[in-house]
Amino acid sequence: MPHLVSTEEYLERYSTRLETLTEAGITSRVNDSTWAIPTDLVTRANELEEVTRKKHFVKVQVLSHTPVKEQIQNSGAAWIDQHLGESAELMGFRGSFRLEIERALRKRENVLKSQGLKPGKETFGKLLNIEEAALNTRLEARYGKYESLQLVKQYLGKVVGYELLGDGYRMVVKTNSGFTTRKVGLSEAQLPFQSEVTLLRVLDFSNGKRREFVKVRVVGSVKDNERSKRRTR
Repeated sequence: MPHLVSTEEYLERYSTRLETLTEAGITSRVNDSTWAIPTDLVTRANELEEVTRKKHFVKVQVLSHTPVKEQIQNSGAAWIDQHLGESAELMGFRGSFRLEIERALRKRENVLKSQGLKPGKETFGKLLNIEEAALNTRLEARYGKYESLQLVKQYLGKVVGYELLGDGYRMVVKTNSGFTTRKVGLSEAQLPFQSEVTLLRVLDFSNGKRREFVKVRVVGSVKDNERSKRRTR
């Protein structure tokens, strides 16, 4: 057994691998805990890997900044909460990742029940609202009044931090009168602290649907500010 791996974790990984091989038609399940394994397993598994490598290219998509295993005990919202009450097949997940999500969801449901919550499609939104409210309360003690982007077309300030919530990071932008937050895309790079930015509320009507989002325009970087200070000395 691999070093620093518990027996439970090892058996879970072993089971996941067998499920993947069963989907490929190499092994077959006899019952809940038994599989029929061919004598040429290694050869067939290597052939499958080679065929798969030639037929497909790897595309990486970031779904969450937090590993699935760490989300199970999360006290706030977690990415997997969005899939409570769904089957992994409907989510479009396949192979070992699908099995990992299925197991994580079962454990997550037990954790939520122990906290007095009823797991379901509304769980993620409820927990996320609680997280956002707690974040704003904490930031108000440091930066002053929270200022909603819904009330302005643009917002000019400085980036003073990033906060991780259940659905991703929030960019924290501070002004002299208070602060605001903006959800950051999963593939979006974080800006250096103290960067001057303008947040623009944009309406998009493409594809016949109304969509609103907040665009970031960098006004000045930390290096620009330092050069400006040197020129004025």
